[in-house]
Amino acid sequence: GPLSPWEEIKHFCEREGGVPFDDALLSNETKPLASASIGEVYSGKVKDGTDVAIKVQRPSISSIMQTDFRSIAIIIWFVQHIVPIPKGFINFTTLFKELKHVIGRELDFKKELEAIQHFRQRFVSYSKLTIPKVYPELSTSQVLVMEWIDGARITDLGFLDRFHIDKEELSQRIIRIFLPQWLEAGIFHADPHAGNILVKS
Repeated sequence: GPLSPWEEIKHFCEREGGVPFDDALLSNETKPLASASIGEVYSGKVKDGTDVAIKVQRPSISSIMQTDFRSIAIIIWFVQHIVPIPKGFINFTTLFKELKHVIGRELDFKKELEAIQHFRQRFVSYSKLTIPKVYPELSTSQVLVMEWIDGARITDLGFLDRFHIDKEELSQRIIRIFLPQWLEAGIFHADPHAGNILVKS
């Protein structure tokens, strides 16, 4: 979607967190590094000089989602009352409730913060795995501040060759780290694409 004006983002963050942006951070960029449908990511520094990523939900996303949910509810009503559906085919009401629940969690950055903290604790003994530190005191349900980590996608073969990273050893390490995240009961990693698995030099 279109980028939100910086002043709108700043006001939104301060309203959400109750902390003036200039007091919470040493510095920050006013243009996003990345933009997606739900939010935008900015770079900054906290008071101790640590580089951070500031993930901010689009101020209008909640009202947009509510409008979308109302539209989906209307469509489901028409399908249930007009379209001939075989008995036992799909329970659209249950599907709609599950959709609202899942997307509602996606819009709550506190859930994401808790998941990051869980994985940091769970893999604390893995010396070659870095999971970004999060800043709960600066984060809210719609603003997430976490440590910035430089790296490259695991599919960037030029990076791996340039820093003499053993591809076989790296692939074995990724399997050892990610299999438990996918297969063990409890909290699991649901988005393990190359952009979320970085390798450091």
